[in-house]
Amino acid sequence: MTTTRIAIAPMKVAQISKPGADFEIVERATPKPGVGQVRIRVQACGICHSDVLTKEGLWPGIQYPRVPGHEVVGIIEETG
Repeated sequence: MTTTRIAIAPMKVAQISKPGADFEIVERATPKPGVGQVRIRVQACGICHSDVLTKEGLWPGIQYPRVPGHEVVGIIEETG
């Protein structure tokens, strides 16, 4: 019996590499969702005030690089 594996293309994200830096588009490995998680193909994403604080380096203890934008609308691609 053979197993067919389908490679998942990398995803593109808009990240901030350091406090105060501009957004940059980079590719990252597409994660596989774990139990109780879903992977969403994002159709639209909003940037809120806490994301602005993150971009400017004003959120204490935040680590970079960082991908802001937790307010999304999309289509569920896969469930864990």
